[in-house]
Parts: sequence; structure tokens; C-alpha cells
Amino acid sequence: MAISESLEDYLKSVYQIQIEKDFACVKDVVEILGVRTSSVISAPKKLSENGLVDYEKYSYIKLTQAGLMQASLLFEKHNSLKTFLEEVLYIESRKADELAHGLEHHLNQELLTKMEAVTMFFAENPDLLKEMHGYIVNTKGSHRSRLTDRRVERSTRLRLLGEVPS
Repeated sequence: MAISESLEDYLKSVYQIQIEKDFACVKDVVEILGVRTSSVISAPKKLSENGLVDYEKYSYIKLTQAGLMQASLLFEKHNSLKTFLEEVLYIESRKADELAHGLEHHLNQELLTKMEAVTMFFAENPDLLKEMHGYIVNTKGSHRSRLTDRRVERSTRLRLLGEVPS
């Protein structure tokens, strides 16, 4: 079941709270997300309608089994993305966390699996990671135009050969 990005954030916050205590309250979610109470009020109801939380108005919010599974997958995506950004692309931890938060909502399982494989590959081949990082540092911005030129060149070559570019 697909829910909005903001509902995913609310779901993750309930998950974080439930790790420490049995259930969440609206004020706990407000504290974690740094939002106003009024913006949190409708989220538990919507999550409950989607079968992701049990919710008693003015009382508690508790993840259902489906909510627990979806929230843990969101955390897995976030952590995998953050690890990739930090360890492969050498992005500073705080910035990697912010980027991971924005990207986690749009990442499908196929891309996640491939990013995890790249992260593991470079963990097992640190010399190649160092070489790639040196390449990135030395090309600062100029790689974008070269990559575009290569795509155009390949597409033109394929058209001349009568093939359809993929």
C-alpha cells in the first residue's frame, strides 16, 4: 500500500518511538519531527485507515504488523542510502543523512539492491574506491558534459548503424 512521503515520515517516527517504549503519543511524534501538533493530528488517523497503526484518539499510536514491516523497510532504505552516500561518494554524514531522507521515498528495491552491491564491492576493494574518489575529485563538474557528449555520440553512432538506442 502506497502512502505519501509525509505519512512515511510519521510512520518512521512512530517506529523510532516504539523502539524505546511500547507505544507513541502525538507529542512524541511532534518532538521527533519538529512539527506543530496540529500537523500531526490527522496522520495517525490516515495511518490507521491504511492498517499501519492502531490509534486511539487522545491516547496512543502503535504500529500494526504491516506498519512495523513498512517502517523497518523505510529505515533499511534510509540506512543503505546513507551508507552509500558516505562510504562510496564520501558525502559528509549530516549531508548524507539529509539526502538519504529525501531520496528514500523514491527508491525502488532494484536500485537499492544495486547500490548495496556497489557499497559492498567497494568495501571489499578499497583501492578501487580510492581510485574512483580521486577521479571524482579531479574532474569536478567537467564529467557532466563529457558524459552527455558520450551519450549523444553513442546515440548518433547507433542511428547510423540502424540500431535503436536503449
